[in-house]
This record gives sequence, C-alpha cells and structure tokens, in this order.
Amino acid sequence: MESPNPHYTKREVMIPMRDGTRLYTAIYAPTDGLEHPIVMQRTPYSVGNYGETEFEDLNGRFFAPYSRSHYIIVMQDIRGRHHSEGKFEHIRPLRSDLDGHDPATSERIDEATDTYDTIDWLLFHTLNNGNVGITGTSYLGFYAAQAALCGHPALKAVSPQAPICDWVNGDDLRHNGALFLYLNFSFCWGIQHGWDREEDPTHLPLLGDDIYWSYLSIGPTRNFTWRLGKSSDLWNMVVEHPNYDKFWHERALQPHLQNVRPAMLVVGGLFDAEDPWGVIRVYQSLRLQSPATQTSLVLGPWSHGQWNTPAEGRLGDLYFGNEATAEHFINHIEFPFFAHYLESEGGRYPHYQSGAHVFFTGENRWHFYPAGWGPRTKAKRYYLKAGHKMDSDEKYQDFSPVVTSYEAHPQHPIPYIGEKTVSIKPEYMCADQRFMSERSDIAVFRTETLEKDLRVAGEVDLEFFVSLTTSDADFIVKIIDVYPQHEKGYIENPFTDERLHRGYHPEFLQKEGDIYPPEAYEKFSDLPRNLDGYQQLVRWEVLRGKYRNSQEHPQPFIPDCPERISFRMPDMAHVFRKGHRIMIIVQSTMFPLIDINPQTFCNIYEADEEQFQPTTVSLFHCREYPSRVILPVIE
Repeated sequence: MESPNPHYTKREVMIPMRDGTRLYTAIYAPTDGLEHPIVMQRTPYSVGNYGETEFEDLNGRFFAPYSRSHYIIVMQDIRGRHHSEGKFEHIRPLRSDLDGHDPATSERIDEATDTYDTIDWLLFHTLNNGNVGITGTSYLGFYAAQAALCGHPALKAVSPQAPICDWVNGDDLRHNGALFLYLNFSFCWGIQHGWDREEDPTHLPLLGDDIYWSYLSIGPTRNFTWRLGKSSDLWNMVVEHPNYDKFWHERALQPHLQNVRPAMLVVGGLFDAEDPWGVIRVYQSLRLQSPATQTSLVLGPWSHGQWNTPAEGRLGDLYFGNEATAEHFINHIEFPFFAHYLESEGGRYPHYQSGAHVFFTGENRWHFYPAGWGPRTKAKRYYLKAGHKMDSDEKYQDFSPVVTSYEAHPQHPIPYIGEKTVSIKPEYMCADQRFMSERSDIAVFRTETLEKDLRVAGEVDLEFFVSLTTSDADFIVKIIDVYPQHEKGYIENPFTDERLHRGYHPEFLQKEGDIYPPEAYEKFSDLPRNLDGYQQLVRWEVLRGKYRNSQEHPQPFIPDCPERISFRMPDMAHVFRKGHRIMIIVQSTMFPLIDINPQTFCNIYEADEEQFQPTTVSLFHCREYPSRVILPVIE
C-alpha cells in the first residue's frame, strides 16, 4: 500500500525491555534526513495497520500538525496486548518507585519502566533531537500519566487526556461506590471479544435495539457476571473487590504524582461521562505534590475524547461555536504545548505560557487562568424548600412541610435519557431533562428566575438530610439550567452574550449585539432548533448510600432515621444566564448507566431478585435539617 504521506517511512520493531520482553512498536520517520522530536502513544487497543506497507494516515485529525512539522511518530502496543510480548495487566500498579527505587534502574516492571526502556531505545535508533513527548486519551491517558513518572531525561512533555486516575473512586468503573453498568459491561465484553457487532454476533443479544429493556431483562448485576463468565479479568476485579480496599489503593495514580519532570498538559471534557473525575484529580495532585512541574489544564465542552474527533463545536442539541472544535484545541492548545517543549528553544512558540484553559458553557467563551484553575469564588448556598422551591435564604417557615418524598422502585428504574438508544449516547451529559417532568419517583427543586448571570466555577458540594424506609439506596443529583419560555415562540440564543460572533456563523452577524436570526437554523441543520423551556443537564453525580461515610467500610441506613449525607460533584464551568432558573433533581436510579441498587444492605454483585425492594426516600428541608447545594460562584 502506498503511504498516504510520502514524506514518511514506516518501520516495525520489537523493542526489548529490561526483563527481555519485547514490545511491538511502529515508527513513522520523516525522510528529510534532519533531526526531529519524537511524539509517542502507548495503547492497549492495538496499533493497527500491522505490516510495514500498511500505513497510518498521518494527515488525519490528530497526527496532522505533527506530520506537517516532520515529527517522528511512534505507536506501541503495551505489554501483553496484540503484537507485544508479556502478560497484560489491567491498570498495572506502579511498582518501580516502591522503596525509593529509581525507574531507570528498578527491577520491578511497570508501565513507567517500559516507557523508560522504549525511550532509551528510540534515542539510539532514530534520527531525533533528543526530545520526546507522550500523549493519550482515556486508557491511553492512564499510560501517558504513568509514562510521566518514568524519569527519563529525554521525556520533556506529556499530555494525559481524560486519564483513568482511580478506576473505582470516580472514573469509568464506579462513582462513589455505584457501578457504571453499561460502560463496564460493554467495555469488558469489547476488550475481550471485540466491539464490532457485525463480526461478533454474540454481542447483539446483549444490546438489542433498546439498551434499557435489554439490560433490564438480564436482571441483577450477578447475571451480568454470569454472561461474561470468567473471560473478563477487569469485571472479576470489580466483583471480587466491591469496596475500596488495598487492591484499589495500589492502583490509584494520584499518590504517585510527585516530582514529575516533564511539562504536563491535562485535558478533559466538561460533559465527559467516563472520566471527569480523573482529569481534575491528576491536575490537582500535580499542582499540590509536584509544584515545580509546568502543569496546564484544558476543560472544554466535550464528551469523552471529543477533542480528538470531528466535533463541529456541538454536542447533542447544543452548539458551542468554532472555538470548541477539535481543530481549535489541537492547533491552538495541544500542538503549541508540545512544540514549545520539544522543539529547540521553544520552536515556533517560545512564549508559550502554562495555565488553565477553561471553556464556560452558557456564554461559550474560553477563559485562561495563568495561575491555574481555581478562580476566586464564594460559596453560594441554595437551600431546598417546601413546594419544590430552592433559594439562598437560610430561613424556613415553621408551618411548611419539612420533607419531600418519593418512592424508588428498582423494578422500574428511571432511564438515563428520554429516548430509545442502542448504546449510551454521549450527549446525555447535557441533554434536555423534560422527559422527567411527569415522573413521581423524583424530587424537584427550582429557584426563581435569575435576575443576573450566575457564574459557577469549580466543584459543587451537596449536603442533604435524608431518611429511607429500607437500609440502602442511591442518591443521584442533577443540576439543570432551565431556559426561559418566550411568549412569541422565537428561538432563543442561549450561548452568547453581547459577543455574538464567538458562537455563531459570521455570515449571519450583522452587527455586534444583533439577535441570531432564526432563519439561519434552516440553512445550518447542525444547530439547535427549539430551546424554549429547554432543561439542560449541566452536572450530575451519584452516591451509593451505604458508602456515604466510607468507601472502605459500607454501612446500612437505619430505616426512618434522618441522616446527613454529603458528597461532591466534579467541576463545573457554567454561566446560568439572567432570565434562566436553576433546577435540582434528586432520583435513585439512572439505568442502564448505573446498576440497580437492591435498596437493601447487601453485596450488590451477589444479590438475587428477592433482595430488590422499593424504598421511600425523604429529603428534609427545615431548620433542624437544612438540605442544601453549595455552588462556587465567581462574583
């Protein structure tokens, strides 16, 4: 096959590690005879296009700026996967730094030592300038973050993107003790059997045409274990370690992020369903534990990995503008980062500045914080009140009802989105929540119409006083931006303020301050059509009740006994506009995204049908038990 990039050659090698294991590595080298930086990815999903005549398209969206600049591009199958030798281990613990060992000389093998040995080999077997960069998204982000700990002096820049940080604490596998059922099951099946539904028909019955009913028909979580059998090491790890024990502690990344040598660019999406937690934890750990490291952060209006795909600046019904595209991120943020640290004397970007690039939804604008993410905010407390109200007044009326209750039925779980789907749709993270409006198994609280813009930046704290009629339940909390209804029914532009040119096509901009004309919707079908009364999900999180005090030591609820629960939502960067309202929904199921809690205190992975019981969830809102949501507000 002819190379899609004639200025490159491809070479396949088996690079030896210190224990003799050899890792398959594809090297794309420029033909100009000059020394260039190396940019590398390490993957468990297959380098693909095996064979020295089978070329990767280096002109594609991700590789294009690097191939245009004649970087050496390296892709490697990690240990034990595909064409590489050795034994594969999910989220292999970092072992080389135990007992003060240096990854450069340690006899303990992990992803850091494999990265070190790979870099060492590449320096002597390619025509390079002595500088190496590593990047990767999701699972590849985990390998990129571990690579940053290898200590090799040639590794100058690393970008972990949506990195797995702590797989059962807040990333893909579990959030606050609650299992992400669909993501776990489909991932475990796919990594064992493949994701191609046509080539693997055994997968079809597990998905069907509607994952809600097909997953519900399988039954309790233990039936999913039976479906997988013993084929999935990862699923078995989750089932065998239901609590956050030593096994998971050893696999957490954040404690190791100390004295990191290369510059770091941590990237994530505000609407990432899989790994919103790990992005901030990696960034915060680097800032706290490795303060000398040049650490930058990017948070954009993206779903999982959308910053590397043809995103077109939108997600679902929402359009965020041309500055929210993958092209903008790669060409204006990611590539300048690598060029600055990998090219001599800063290359074409000598004045690159580390900091935090954060996109605020609601106004659709990037903000840059040179001192790092964590703008000065003030805690604004919104108290839940009777009559489905929510306000910042701490006072309660003594004659008002003191609780709002709903009954949660595990046999009739609430769907994660208001439509039939064959897989989890990424846009559910910002989808319209009006499909919930007629349900009786939720609690809803709303503010009055906002009299001015409310800018929220950072983690959201939840503090509720609750009681159950059983010994366990899940608490799922959604923060929703409610758009206004317009009497004339014209289409509102919710995304831009007076700087309309930032969010919409310039051919329709007549002068600054003009309303975006509705006729443009007829020409651009990718833009949202009717957002009157839209209820945009901005952020949500779940707490499995029995882990309210500790993920290591679960505790049952005492039925009908009020108890305080508190947990934290991942970071928000959103502007609730004047004329909008803030709404909170509390529910106990979100299926099949989250597995169904039997609502009795037990090991959910072993529970049978008889242990699944309905429960009445009561949220208290009174002087003695003031339930509240605490938003970090920029004043």
